[in-house]
Amino acid sequence: MKKFWVLLIPVLAFSVWSCDDEKVEAYGDVDLQFVATYGNTPVVIGEAFDFDQGKIFFDKLRVYVTNVELSSDPGPNYDVTDVDVLDFTNNNTNATAAAEGVTIKATQMPVGGYQSVEFNVGLTNELNAMIPSDFPASHPLSNTEPYWADWESYIFVTISGRADLDNDGTFEQGFVYHVGGNSTRRSVRLSDRILAIDGQTVSSKINFDLEKVLHDANGTPFDIAAVSQVHTQVDIMEDFADRIQAAFSAQE
Repeated sequence: MKKFWVLLIPVLAFSVWSCDDEKVEAYGDVDLQFVATYGNTPVVIGEAFDFDQGKIFFDKLRVYVTNVELSSDPGPNYDVTDVDVLDFTNNNTNATAAAEGVTIKATQMPVGGYQSVEFNVGLTNELNAMIPSDFPASHPLSNTEPYWADWESYIFVTISGRADLDNDGTFEQGFVYHVGGNSTRRSVRLSDRILAIDGQTVSSKINFDLEKVLHDANGTPFDIAAVSQVHTQVDIMEDFADRIQAAFSAQE
């Protein structure tokens, strides 16, 4: 009997290993659709929304994300991309495009269930130490516009537009909010049940709610008239980074 079990254990181990190999030979794609909203409404660039006693619209909206991953339980995290840019400015030109959002594709994901989407808002220290000329033209970090030479940092998040604060029909107040520097990078983990299916593409929508960015937890609006530009004020940038982190959610 002892000799029999000594021989059987390796056979069983080999069988389990073979079954695992068979499971991961099937793959599917997952489209992570990042949708910029104001409340429950997708943001169209130039379209006005209610804000405090007036209205507001956005003319630029861009977010850099890094280390995008899908996590399975039990199991490892699966890398989707090291870095990408959510360029809502050029994407959200009409209601249809805004509702679809900016897609990051997770290709060839092992079939099965994933429990969360994880990513950083902002660049890693290593990437942020580089400059646009370090990257090929097709790379999302080759763009010189969001590079902040004086700070030796990329602008991780750009939010700008105009506001009509007295509701007289004139958008008299411009605003530009830039968030950058290593201290403003924030990690996001969203519980989101995703099932990758063999040979198919499934979608998962992630909301980025600008109403939450421009209001605190009590619903008090940000004082745009008093602070119309954020570019070098580290304390305000870090506050915005916290607001931005909390503004992401998995769409039900």
